[in-house]
Amino acid sequence: LLDTDEYARNWGRFWRDVMLYNSTAGPKKVDRGALEGWLTDQFKKDRGWDAIAAELVMADGKKMEERRDNFLIAQDGSSTRMAAETTRVFMGINVQCAECHDHPFDQWKREQFHQMAAFFAQDKYFMPDAHDPAKKTEMKPKFLLGQTPKSTLKGDDKRIAVAAYLIYDPKNYWFARSYVN
Repeated sequence: LLDTDEYARNWGRFWRDVMLYNSTAGPKKVDRGALEGWLTDQFKKDRGWDAIAAELVMADGKKMEERRDNFLIAQDGSSTRMAAETTRVFMGINVQCAECHDHPFDQWKREQFHQMAAFFAQDKYFMPDAHDPAKKTEMKPKFLLGQTPKSTLKGDDKRIAVAAYLIYDPKNYWFARSYVN
């Protein structure tokens, strides 16, 4: 079963649907088939989920021919969308409501969400004030469990740090748990 094309295609389709479920980008912008094809190829090659996830998170969206970039493109280049979808898909937790307010039923705070979103901004990232959107506070990247990356990280290096955090941080058990689930 594991060696069949059908197995790889099934998982490629499944993960495409999981990754693009909340996408707001239109069908002309996101190539669902290309992402599914890329995922199918990865499963055919028996690549580990850690390597697949790392490539998806580290994609920069600058090379439209890179089929893996469709995960990033599906979020319309939004730092907040990437933070919400990266944590949902690769950690199995929903922190999106913390974009606007502290999570009502979980531990996630609004500041934590925006610190995570700061990883996906090319430059500085600003959190709008909850009561006056004209007021903004600069947020520095910080992982959900409180670890702080090197302060010298810029642009693409911040996404690389997120991939390393997701996959290799021994305190982040959510990555393995979400895949097994």
